[in-house]
Amino acid sequence: MRGKGTSRRTPQDAIERVRSHINSFPRVPSHYCRSSSTKKYLEPGLSLTMMYELYCEVCDNESKVPVKLSMYPTIFQNEFNISFKMPKKDRCDRCELYANDTACDEKYQAHILDKTHSKTERNKNRKSPNTATICVDLQNVITLPKAEIKDFFYKRKLNVYNLTAHFSVDKHVYNAIWCEATAGRGANEIASALCSILQAVKSGHPDIKEYTLWSESCVPQNRNSVMTYALKRFMSNHGIDRITQKLCCPGHSNIQKVDNVHSHIEKVLKTKEVFSPVSLVRALKTVRRKALFRIIQMQKHNFVEFQKSLVGLKFNAIPHTCVKSLQYERSLEMFVFFKLSFADESFRETTIYGKPLTRNSGSCKSLPVPKMSQKVPVISAMKKKDLCSMLPYMSEVDRRYYEAKRLCGDCIEEPQQKKQCT
Repeated sequence: MRGKGTSRRTPQDAIERVRSHINSFPRVPSHYCRSSSTKKYLEPGLSLTMMYELYCEVCDNESKVPVKLSMYPTIFQNEFNISFKMPKKDRCDRCELYANDTACDEKYQAHILDKTHSKTERNKNRKSPNTATICVDLQNVITLPKAEIKDFFYKRKLNVYNLTAHFSVDKHVYNAIWCEATAGRGANEIASALCSILQAVKSGHPDIKEYTLWSESCVPQNRNSVMTYALKRFMSNHGIDRITQKLCCPGHSNIQKVDNVHSHIEKVLKTKEVFSPVSLVRALKTVRRKALFRIIQMQKHNFVEFQKSLVGLKFNAIPHTCVKSLQYERSLEMFVFFKLSFADESFRETTIYGKPLTRNSGSCKSLPVPKMSQKVPVISAMKKKDLCSMLPYMSEVDRRYYEAKRLCGDCIEEPQQKKQCT
């Protein structure tokens, strides 16, 4: 009887019992990915081990023989498109708040309507191949150095900022990177970084005269008077006829291209030791080989003090906290057009000049020229001391970066002894 092994197949009724048990658990669909994914999610507290233990209890109560521990996960993974962990982006604060409060039903319906209009507007841009769309977002703060060294977990680290943009025409990704020793991450810095990205896009595509910007609806970063002024100045300096700024519904992202890039960056950083922004640039070049990464290393002279140039201009007529779309035209520097909802058919217009203007009289007015930022970032002495103590673990290139930025103290603490900085 050699070569004629006995059948070890699991009985069909046992498999059906496992399927029935898995289907007995309640599942919820993805909050943001329902249109592109059919995956559903179980309660986060559950696990395969816990589900198998509950399955064994059901079999004991019914006097049935349970399948083996290896068989249950096989059926779960091969036949069901479900998972335990909800994606981080699958949580909306307003949806969670309104869903548990019946008194906010009208606000919840308005929020869902706003989300629907934003998605419809974004789909229009995707279907229009002639629209030059730029999706932009600021990544979570990256703290460096990053390495699996025990002492590093207790040290203060350098904050690095990355403003990422995806251009729909050539599918390229643009990363504007700077650290806290160069500048902060306020409205002036975000606007300056975005202008640097737009300048890089303009240099590669000089024939494009109209841009559509999609970004999150964060007021301090994206929809404020500083950003409005910066975009209008960029249009004037680089010959752009029109820029339309569109904002996502709060809690519901419409810039999945940038979210995808950030996800890939975080995945790469988990497996690499990154000690300085120099190492970060090298790591970013290995993120996605199919899409070209254009990395812009921001310097102090790249940051502009837009805030001080707003004196004398009037931005109160623009409801930045609730606008959904802003449009700027180069021929009318003193006018701003805005929508409070994507459902609105036409833009409302207002002037940012201190006095009433007509379109004919406003065409001869021009915006003041901003000055370079003179702010000197201040880093605490304790953080410099901690960065200094981590230098011995770094390569020569990374050490030189911290020394050039004057981020190391008077001494370097070696793993066993102290050594003078060179």
